[in-house]
Amino acid sequence: MLCKKSVCASFPHDIPGATPSLQMKLRMPLPSDSIQVPTVQCMTKKNEGRCQALYDLVEPYDAFVGKFVSRPHGLATDRPQEYLACVQLVRSFRLLIGGLWLSASGYSYLSPNLGRTIWEIAIRLLYSQKDPTAATLGFFIHADIRQIEAMEAELAYRNSNTIPVGHLPENCRTAQEHRAWLEGVAQARGVDIASAVKIFGQGSSYRPVAAGGRIASVASCVEELRRVADARVAEGIASRGELRGSC
Repeated sequence: MLCKKSVCASFPHDIPGATPSLQMKLRMPLPSDSIQVPTVQCMTKKNEGRCQALYDLVEPYDAFVGKFVSRPHGLATDRPQEYLACVQLVRSFRLLIGGLWLSASGYSYLSPNLGRTIWEIAIRLLYSQKDPTAATLGFFIHADIRQIEAMEAELAYRNSNTIPVGHLPENCRTAQEHRAWLEGVAQARGVDIASAVKIFGQGSSYRPVAAGGRIASVASCVEELRRVADARVAEGIASRGELRGSC
C-alpha cells in the first residue's frame, strides 16, 4: 500500500533568498497533485495481511507466557531457576514480537539477529540445568555488578564535573544492597559466588571451568550441551506435558 503526500504542503509559501520565479515553480503542483510515498505503516499493514496465520499464533504464545510468569517464583525459594526462566521467557517473547514487527516493516534481514539472541537464551537455560541454583544467582549477581559499575562511573564523572547527580547515589546504594542480599542467598545455598559469576554471568561465554582452573574449549562445551540434550530427550523431558513442569 502507498500513502499520498502533497508536494505543495512540503514547501513553505515564501522561501528566503529564492527569486520570485523559483518560488513560483516550487509552488506549482505536479500533474497528479501528489506523489506516492511508501511508509513503514503502510508496508506493515500489507505484510500483516499476507502473514495472518503467523500473527494468529501471537495470542496463544502470549497466553502461555502469562500463565508461566503467574506461577509462584522467587530467588529465595527452593527453585530459584524458575525466576530465571520467567525473566528469560519474557525477554524471548519481546524479541519475538520485535522480530515480527521488523519483518513486516520491510527489515526482515534484521530479524535473524533477534532470533540468535533467543537461541542464546535457550542455550543459557539448557546449560543452567547443570547447576540451577548457581546459574540463577550467578546470572543476577553479575547483572548487579555491571549495573553498579556503570552507576559508579557515572556518579564519579558527575561529581568531578559538578553536574547534578539527582537520585543516582540512592539508586547505586539500592543496587549494592540488592547485590549483598543475592550474595547472602548464594552463601546460604552453598554457592561459590566467584565461580557462579564467571560461568553463568551475563557476559560469560557459557564455557565451564575444567580441572586446574582452565577454561574448556567451545567444542567441548557444545559437545557437553549435546549430551545433556540427548539425555533429556531420552528421558522423555521433551514431551509437552513434562516440559511444562520441568523449568
